[in-house]
Amino acid sequence: MSAFRTLVSHSSILFYHKLFTVDIVEKLKPDLVICAHEHVSRIARVDLKAGFYEPKAFTTPGEVALLNSTGTLYEIMVPTCSYRMGVPKVGYGAMIIEEHKDGDLVKYTVLWGPARFVHLYTYLVALAIAVLTLSYNYCYKKHQKYSRS
Repeated sequence: MSAFRTLVSHSSILFYHKLFTVDIVEKLKPDLVICAHEHVSRIARVDLKAGFYEPKAFTTPGEVALLNSTGTLYEIMVPTCSYRMGVPKVGYGAMIIEEHKDGDLVKYTVLWGPARFVHLYTYLVALAIAVLTLSYNYCYKKHQKYSRS
């Protein structure tokens, strides 16, 4: 297997830190950057010589990205797996790096979790129905009690 270099960073070094990016890329020469600060899933293809940054949203369940180490730098933003971050979609990134005849091949996908807000709204509606039913029953029994007296 050839030397495949992966850089792991909390925040995106390719999107936000233009001057810092050049230094990091020249010194470490990564093929792949993995970051997570945005709490969303995104893959970007970067050509530093041509100066373009091409992001692609990564939202389809079962979607697999195939990246090869042919001189293009890739950045993968991994989504959060915690509901506490306040984003509607949470998931776990899964990656396989394997040797391939044209260079190393990276297969990446996201294992999406259940939609939190749908479940929360369902619980809220169920709670409202339960409270209304209990309130109605309580009031009906009180009314029956006073109407007999």
